Amino acid sequence: MKQFVCGLRRGIPCVGLAILSACTGNMDQNEILPEVEPTTATNGCPSASVMLPIETVRQRYISGHDRYFDRFDYTPRKVVLDDETARFSAREYDFVYCRENSRWTVQPGTLGMDWVTELDAQSLGTFEPSTLNINGQAYNYRVLQVSDDPTVTSQAQSVVLELRLPGEETPQRHTIYTVTQTEQAIANDETIRPRPSKLGTPRITSALSYGDRLWWTIAFAQGEGNDGIATIVSYEPATDEMTLIQPEEIWSQPILSLAITGDPEQPILWMGLASGLLAYEPEAEDLTTGTIESYTRYNSPLIGTTPTQLAVDDDQLWVGTRNGVCRLDWQAPKQAESWDCWQFTAEATLPEGESVTVYPSLLGQTSEVELAADTTEKTIEVLWWMFTESGDPPKGRYEVRLDEGFVVNTDQGASPRLEPTHIEIAGKVPMFWPGYQWHWRGDRFVRPLDGELSVGHAGYGIGAESSSPGPVQDLSVIRGDLDLLDLSAEATQIKHYSGWVDDELLTPFPTVVERPYPEASQPDPLIEIDRQLRGRTAPN
Repeated sequence: MKQFVCGLRRGIPCVGLAILSACTGNMDQNEILPEVEPTTATNGCPSASVMLPIETVRQRYISGHDRYFDRFDYTPRKVVLDDETARFSAREYDFVYCRENSRWTVQPGTLGMDWVTELDAQSLGTFEPSTLNINGQAYNYRVLQVSDDPTVTSQAQSVVLELRLPGEETPQRHTIYTVTQTEQAIANDETIRPRPSKLGTPRITSALSYGDRLWWTIAFAQGEGNDGIATIVSYEPATDEMTLIQPEEIWSQPILSLAITGDPEQPILWMGLASGLLAYEPEAEDLTTGTIESYTRYNSPLIGTTPTQLAVDDDQLWVGTRNGVCRLDWQAPKQAESWDCWQFTAEATLPEGESVTVYPSLLGQTSEVELAADTTEKTIEVLWWMFTESGDPPKGRYEVRLDEGFVVNTDQGASPRLEPTHIEIAGKVPMFWPGYQWHWRGDRFVRPLDGELSVGHAGYGIGAESSSPGPVQDLSVIRGDLDLLDLSAEATQIKHYSGWVDDELLTPFPTVVERPYPEASQPDPLIEIDRQLRGRTAPN
């Protein structure tokens, strides 16, 4: 079935317009947003919103701390499926898929303040017990750090799952892992130098019932010496049996989401990790051992890097990342035609009666490229924002997608990665080059909104020079698609299909764009370049 999405650029009226408040502050918070022609609500599918809230880049924690969010943060934090729709709730917008006509609309967000409360609890490490129901019985649970040695007060020794059974006053406590076990895991991992370890603050990221069991996934804070062990917990009420699933291959990767498919006696466990989507099939009669398949942005049509939300929809699996969502046939995930993917992105309407200058780099001052609503499509996709001058508010430019690109030469080349890394990502060529943050998508190199890209690290991109004087580097591309024209150990030549526009000229709004996997997918050119740099012969 042909899929239709909102977006003026595809000839379909966009179903929701909103102003994304950048740090430019050029729009009045009370300004009336442009109206759009609403679609008719049919069979439970929502009408298009006439006006959406202005996106904020700042949100106050319940505890009183300020948090500054990444720009264009459309990460699904909740998925709700019903007979008519699939709703993906981000922090300020809901992206809603209508089953009847395969059409998307963007709606005002419905998360409320609950997600802020959750972020606050994660920050403070304070979690109140939650409830999970099975067969009409309620089970209370939470995860805690505890100290087994009362003489040690500065560091927890264990992570435990506290579970209170129906009718019981005193909860059970089940040890999930200890600091000694994390230190042993580090010692067993040849890609990590031995170091002291401490337990990162744990949190439960998924809780569900499937078959006759309760299931939880436990993640943990990382960085600054914090560690943990990736764990799925399964509890069978009939036998009062607690089972810990801790695959050695992913021991250090927090599990962010969980979905379960197949026979309850021999299920397939789908996990969202920082590196991609993982399918774990346990052996018969033993949940603790099994086989693993990884689906990443390098070896599958997965849009984005990190699945934050998973949801089973009969024979389909919805996978939500910050970059958008994919729907796949979970029984045939290795077939590209089993995947349908859409990107949550931003677009802007070109101003009527004026041309917009597009610069080849962030700080560029001259350009021969002009866009106008009467000579090109009326909208343009907005990829990123970066400041050009500090101030209150700072000045900046938007990076926008182009059909025709710019060629850039840089004195940075490629080098094979000689040592194994801590986390090997399936399908990724082990080589450093200026486009390391991009991945091959069958016809071009692309860079999703998630993964390594955030406001705090947005300065990483590709420029004509390896460095620039001053506080802002003159980058040519941060998120635009790339063609690789030449790559050696000494230099790189690319063509990037993006340019930069002064931010006061555009008003971005959220939309949904279909991103089909290229039918004529070509081999990743990095494979052959990596082989040549390593001096290996080509396989027969």
